[in-house]
Amino acid sequence: MTTYKLLFGSFLIFVLTIVFTSVSFAAENNSKIILSPSFQQVGIGKEFTVDVLVSSDTPSVGADVKIDYDDRVIEVVSINVGEAYDLLPAKSAKDGTINLTGLMEREGGTFLGTERIATLNLKTIDAGDTSLNIQYESGSSTDSNVTSIEVKDTLVGVDQGVFLVGSPFERSLGAAKRFAFQALPVFIFLLVLGIGAYVVYRWWKEQQAQHKNVFTPREVPLDNPPGS
Repeated sequence: MTTYKLLFGSFLIFVLTIVFTSVSFAAENNSKIILSPSFQQVGIGKEFTVDVLVSSDTPSVGADVKIDYDDRVIEVVSINVGEAYDLLPAKSAKDGTINLTGLMEREGGTFLGTERIATLNLKTIDAGDTSLNIQYESGSSTDSNVTSIEVKDTLVGVDQGVFLVGSPFERSLGAAKRFAFQALPVFIFLLVLGIGAYVVYRWWKEQQAQHKNVFTPREVPLDNPPGS
């Protein structure tokens, strides 16, 4: 009986060691990118700011952040460097995507905790329900990433910012306007197609009318020619 107890106890200790090791490892590699504030209601033509934060439980040497936004509703006025990393060598906003890269300049320098990567200075240019969406896919190296000193991506989650620009009526009007603008090329194509079809139909009708007006001589018996 004692032998069985020893075996069971050893097995239990082995299992608990694996579990706690896994939990500890996960906790040490838990980085997130956060938008603050994550919700705002702003008037049309107003400027506002959004902080891009990194929260890292493991020493980090850099971060890449890609944020999608609707450039029909929001424009990026400027981007300010935060305190999380020494440098922000890449900061751009083009075609509805904001790209940020934070790096440690000092040799051996790392970041640990929660701090700003950058501050986005934004301005509303039209009404609508819009958002800032951080590109993130687990295991991907082409989206947003937080790099540890082991040159490993530790990012496990990202935030989303939701913004209401204008009053409910203004947002509905803005959405209808953008929908109409998107549908305009289709409408023009259908209009041209309809005009073309009408022109072809009119031409066909005229051809049919010309064929009906052609004189066709009446058949005359050969043994009784006309005028005889």
